[in-house]
Amino acid sequence: SNCIMGFSELLSRRGGHPGIPRPNTREIIRDNRRQLRFLFDDMLEVAYLENLHTPLPCQYTNLCAVCQAQLRIMKVRYPKPGIVYKGAIPVAEIALNTSDKYLAILISALLGNAINSRRQADQLECDRLGDDRVFVAVADTGCGIPPEKHGYVFERFTKLDPFSQGNGLGLYLCRLIVTHLHGEIYIDSGYTGGTRIVAILPRR
Repeated sequence: SNCIMGFSELLSRRGGHPGIPRPNTREIIRDNRRQLRFLFDDMLEVAYLENLHTPLPCQYTNLCAVCQAQLRIMKVRYPKPGIVYKGAIPVAEIALNTSDKYLAILISALLGNAINSRRQADQLECDRLGDDRVFVAVADTGCGIPPEKHGYVFERFTKLDPFSQGNGLGLYLCRLIVTHLHGEIYIDSGYTGGTRIVAILPRR
């Protein structure tokens, strides 16, 4: 990734390839560098979780704070023209005993899955689900996923749109994390505005 960044700066200073506008060159290299980093990170986490046979270390965590932090990161680090990020996150604390590291990775991957497709708005929401469970959901305004593909998208290296960004590991990683946290993840079949992915986790 450092090599890609170095070449991008070199092309920028020297004017790039005559046939490609300089700003486009820098954006393409930057986006591909980011995707390469995401691929390595996802593969490392997948390999770790696939071979993990002991419980993840857990501690009491404020779900709302983690959601707010991940939403801020997405807005600042990964702005996309025409995409609006929204949050439906309670102000009051929602405490749960979980892995704060993998909760953050889960939320980041759900948001990343949304922005890697051709969509106009993404909304992150979370709340209690009764006394003993919570949910985290990311909804978008895209074209949706056919019902027969709802299970398929959580498989390894799955991409319904071959021209979209991403490595096809994001939702598979989400499923691994949710499984290790003793929860469940699914696509909301009743949502008609695009795609809404819901993860349900125990509070204790």
